Amino acid sequence: MKKNTTIFLALSLVIFIHSWASGQLYQPMPTQNATWSSVRCWYFYPGGWHDEYSISLNGSDTTFNSRVYTKLFLTTHHAPGTAFDSVYTNFLGGMREVNKRVYFFSDYLCNDTIERLIYDFNAGAIGDTIRTQVLSNLTDTFVHVVVGIDSMQIGSIYHRRLLLADTNGIPWESWTEGIGSSFGLAYSTYNILSDNSYDLTCFRVKSQVLYSNPTPYYSYCTPPLPVIICDSMINGVPRIPESNSFSIVPNPARDYLNIPLSLSNLKVRVYNSIGKEQQISVNSGQVSLRDLPSGIYFIQFIGKQDEIISSSRFVHCD
Repeated sequence: MKKNTTIFLALSLVIFIHSWASGQLYQPMPTQNATWSSVRCWYFYPGGWHDEYSISLNGSDTTFNSRVYTKLFLTTHHAPGTAFDSVYTNFLGGMREVNKRVYFFSDYLCNDTIERLIYDFNAGAIGDTIRTQVLSNLTDTFVHVVVGIDSMQIGSIYHRRLLLADTNGIPWESWTEGIGSSFGLAYSTYNILSDNSYDLTCFRVKSQVLYSNPTPYYSYCTPPLPVIICDSMINGVPRIPESNSFSIVPNPARDYLNIPLSLSNLKVRVYNSIGKEQQISVNSGQVSLRDLPSGIYFIQFIGKQDEIISSSRFVHCD
């Protein structure tokens, strides 16, 4: 009896480890009372200008081509704090999910009502390719390469996350089950567009903040950068106000970064674009980047009480 019990426990442990390694239970997109907030910048906007978008759903449905979609509404806050400050709301379109694939239609963004496959969460291993579309007037299929798989805590639940690169191996985007792209719900694959940038900033369910983005790219934003404060900071790398940031050189960087003299006695931490700390070495006032893949990174300088003194963003090119 004791032997059988031992075998049972051993088999249970194997099953548990396999289940854990395979990832958490799939988390579908919400269909009731959720809001995704994003920031957009255009390359031609003056310094400090940006737009703030909120995509929301209230649980109502619409039927199109005999398929049921959750209605989505888009509220745009254009150029806040400027003479052109304005707020308006539009019907964005619909979203439906089948077999871990998320489909949209949006006359507002696409100028048609063609259904597009925007997300496919069926990838199971690093190196897998994903073919989806973008919610714009384009109908092409675009290729993503899975370069990492991890989990992110959203509220009290861990959601599986896919870290994606383009076909050149440059990591630009992540998709999280139940939330969508790091660019925002409707802006997956927008890295193929070259004249604007999108960043998911906050995610709420029933008005409760479940995720707050600590490290938005703000790729086309020019200082002063947008300051977005959600109701709470749930997870990730703490966001640093622009007033505490500094200019680093060279940027883009290839082999090293120079440490400003005023920060040379502080501890250094480097994070990738999805908040994972990187292993780096510091010698003679320089941070070595030779072991890092190409991409966008964030560098922090840490004080004696483990407080963040200053932070900045840089691009690393192999």
